[in-house]
Amino acid sequence: MVAAKRWVTLLDAFFKFCGIMDDPLELIYDDQCPDQSSDSADCALFMIKFMETISRKGEIEWRFSQADMPLIRAQFASEILTYVSAKSLTC
Repeated sequence: MVAAKRWVTLLDAFFKFCGIMDDPLELIYDDQCPDQSSDSADCALFMIKFMETISRKGEIEWRFSQADMPLIRAQFASEILTYVSAKSLTC
């Protein structure tokens, strides 16, 4: 949490310096947000799922956990391969 507060302070200063926004950012801690286990290498998957979740309008519902990562990894792999396959057919 301390590191997050430091980032918010730095971002506030940067945004103000660049004239992007004058109002300070608000740090909100959500204790329902899923945690990545310390021995996991799923950082990218967690970030993608976090961005996907918070980009939805309305109330945030965390619908994934560390236990879901093997399935999520397989879903992303399938989506990437499907996209690449479709692109190669159109070229």
